[in-house]
Amino acid sequence: MLQHSAMPLVGQRFSVCQEQQEMTDQLVGSVCSAVRNSTVVWQVTGLVRLLDALDVLQPTKAARQALLTAAVEGLFENNSSNSSNNSSNLLSSQTDDSMLQLSHLLLSELPLAAAYGRFAAAVAARKDNSLLLKQLLQAESVGQALDSASVQRLVAFQVANLERSSVVPPFNWRMPHAKLPSHPQAQLFLHGPAESFTLTGFTGINGARREASRFQGTYNNSKPSTYSMTATAQGVGRNACLLIRKTRDGISCRCTPGSC
Repeated sequence: MLQHSAMPLVGQRFSVCQEQQEMTDQLVGSVCSAVRNSTVVWQVTGLVRLLDALDVLQPTKAARQALLTAAVEGLFENNSSNSSNNSSNLLSSQTDDSMLQLSHLLLSELPLAAAYGRFAAAVAARKDNSLLLKQLLQAESVGQALDSASVQRLVAFQVANLERSSVVPPFNWRMPHAKLPSHPQAQLFLHGPAESFTLTGFTGINGARREASRFQGTYNNSKPSTYSMTATAQGVGRNACLLIRKTRDGISCRCTPGSC
């Protein structure tokens, strides 16, 4: 008697479970289509929260895999007619947190690992990617996959970043912010690449010395200085001149020995 009365209840439970599974499958299918073909930017961090929510519904492993595969296709392979650049725009719009999450998903789900090379290329293409590369290389999942050629690309990119940041720019003599409005020729010289410049047109050494003193006065009144040079009076008579030479120190004005 009890067995006969229990049969309808078992059947009802089976029917409910079946309906729940069908609803879950439909939900997963709809979400897969949305993330694969969406023209709206979505974040991988949101995808992770969605996966956590689906776990409550107890979907099959295949359902989870289908959703992850659709997401990867949306990020890397979307050729939707609505936007030919949708995939690249979606990937480039991911936050650093989303990129960290995406890295973990790609490395923790074996069927998705093949996309990691494209992921690494996307990281390299990002502007100011040094912090993201540092965080990726500190991630446990990346550390466990260092033998992978795709992960090694991240290491190479970071090494290149460090090499670029440690290179000292080549020295040049240009002083582009120098201002000498009373000496336009000298100002033009300071702005250029030449190390020295000779100012002529004096009638004697005393005129050259006075001009050197003017340079000294101009420099003293323009602290902090935007240029550095020496002004040396030399020569005699109409051959007197002022030799201006750029330096890496403060300006000084002096006469050559025997001319003062």
